[in-house]
Amino acid sequence: EEVEQSLIVGTSTTTPCIKDISLEYPQPWLFFRLITGSVILFYSFVAVYNQFQNANLLPGIIFTGSFAVPISTLFLFFELNIRRNVPIWQVMRLVLTGGVLSLFVALVLFQNADAFFGQQGAWIAGLIEEPAKLIALIILTRGQKKYSYILNGLLLGAAVGCGFAAFESSGYALKALAISGVDSMISVIQLRGLLSPFMHIVWTAVAGAALWRVQRGGKFHLGLLKKKEFYAPFGMITLCHLIATVLLDLILLLMQTVMI
Repeated sequence: EEVEQSLIVGTSTTTPCIKDISLEYPQPWLFFRLITGSVILFYSFVAVYNQFQNANLLPGIIFTGSFAVPISTLFLFFELNIRRNVPIWQVMRLVLTGGVLSLFVALVLFQNADAFFGQQGAWIAGLIEEPAKLIALIILTRGQKKYSYILNGLLLGAAVGCGFAAFESSGYALKALAISGVDSMISVIQLRGLLSPFMHIVWTAVAGAALWRVQRGGKFHLGLLKKKEFYAPFGMITLCHLIATVLLDLILLLMQTVMI
């Protein structure tokens, strides 16, 4: 019943009046349960695979390892949205469509960057992927005036970041499986799962909150991006992405070297 009350929000009958909202810091009990269950589920798949060596279990390892932790982290932002006006189906819609659209935009930007500037290093990912996720967020939330609070932007941004992180991690896992085998795949999933709560989801959540802050419930226009309240935090997360990408590539390279 407690779980149902936490999830059934955002409708005309379950959205509380603004005066009835508690200003106390929410206790993310659902997040802690989900993250614990996700870890148990992933390592259960790994243990069963190690026991039977059945390749049919590999998709389960990739799916649980790549999606479970990001989605669990997303529920932290869902619980932090004390306005309780965004339904869970809206959040999951952004996870799926936002993840696919942001990846598509990022690939288009990567392709054009290579065409104009030649092959670049890993550092360019932050300069491309953060704008790609922001573009996807803007496109998918246009006209949603009822989600005008900054905490709504935080949650919806986290949803797009969650989708991007999950799909990207599953791609890296599949690539590691094809090149280096199952052990390498599991190591990649573990590393990206450990880092995912602190990377794409948080970065896009900050970008969404910053945009909602300057948008103030109005329509989006390019002039909003010139405001310091937006470009300062957005520039900071882009820099964090740049640094994290370089460090992560070095760690993965070291892991592959050790396994070889």
